[in-house]
Amino acid sequence: MNRHLKFVGYEINKVMLAEVLASHRCDTPPELVEQLELVALLASSSTVQQLELDCDDVLARLRTVDDSPADIAVKLLKSAPELAWREFDRQALNCRRSFTSYYPMANRRFLGVNDKNVAKLESLLSPWFGKNARSNWCKIRPHEDADSITFMIRHGDLLARISALNDDGSIHSHLLGPERFDIVRYLKATNEWQLAGIGARIQSEYRYAFSEVFYGNESALVCSQRYSLAPLLDGSSCLNFHTRGAIAHVALKSVTMMRPNKQKVTITGGNVFDEIGSQSKPIRILQATLAIKLVERRQPVSVTINEERETIKISMNIAAVFEWLEDAGFCVEGQYQDDLLATA
Repeated sequence: MNRHLKFVGYEINKVMLAEVLASHRCDTPPELVEQLELVALLASSSTVQQLELDCDDVLARLRTVDDSPADIAVKLLKSAPELAWREFDRQALNCRRSFTSYYPMANRRFLGVNDKNVAKLESLLSPWFGKNARSNWCKIRPHEDADSITFMIRHGDLLARISALNDDGSIHSHLLGPERFDIVRYLKATNEWQLAGIGARIQSEYRYAFSEVFYGNESALVCSQRYSLAPLLDGSSCLNFHTRGAIAHVALKSVTMMRPNKQKVTITGGNVFDEIGSQSKPIRILQATLAIKLVERRQPVSVTINEERETIKISMNIAAVFEWLEDAGFCVEGQYQDDLLATA
């Protein structure tokens, strides 16, 4: 292999260049780190396959016959950065997250999404992040499809202090502001809002901001009490529902229960329903994880419902999964749902 590269009249050692790019230091430009991390995320066969579906015309123009996924990632980031970031968003949106469910109060109408509303959201949230050691900045990108509107919130996380090694062997401390992505999702069919963010304070700020911007009142969104684990007490028959043929199989992977003596116990593996049936009554199921296998997907969708915290953690946002949860009784109508639909 040729170890050197001709560049504007200079000869560059490619091995040394690779070592520099692979070894980030305290003085490495943050923009370079961001670009390299984006290339690393895009440089996979599955990403190229997705790009072939989403933007095959652009890919056909950029790629050559011997391009690797990494080559394609670099070309895409250079020639069509908006497509590179769109793919980044797609992967980030499908990460497994824990959501708290909310509904708008009665007689509150959804005002819709536009550039002005998104800018207002950023202006409301940025000062809070700044006052709470998370940098006075945030960027929000909405993504809409047939079933939902998902808002990706990019902001600084709590400051972290790390020790860095200098070239001369000395060590000194650096204060860094890590980057974080949170998700807020609006489900069109049910008017449900799902908020993801670590910490009760951030959850509250998101609820206030989205209430104010999209309903004109900071108290418009209230906890929905939408998700229930009561069907599990009826036995395994509660999983024998199908939604328009999309669901192939549903399995109960684990449950956390509260015994009559207030002791919590978690059961995993084997026949979980037999363990539930063997418990002395009354018991309360606090959390359960379901594996929902869809006909057209190899990997099942993992759904964890925590009735105690009123949260749902789901590995992928798929409408058929929520339809099945409703049919099987794991989704119940929220406190204000009937009133909202009656006034729509």
